[in-house]
Amino acid sequence: MKTDMSPEAVTTRLRKTSELRSLCISLGGDRLKKKLLKKATMQADQVEQQSQSDSMPHLTQG
Repeated sequence: MKTDMSPEAVTTRLRKTSELRSLCISLGGDRLKKKLLKKATMQADQVEQQSQSDSMPHLTQG
């Protein structure tokens, strides 16, 4: 059995997955929402720290 990988089919699967995720978060209540928000905040902080360290000039020894 092959999986339909046409753009329309992929978009449909992504939309359904997003709807299911939203439903699960709603059913999980405030505790789950807080946990997910905390995780997203931590990930954003890590990305910001990484981008700051990448933009710093590196010293080379010559």
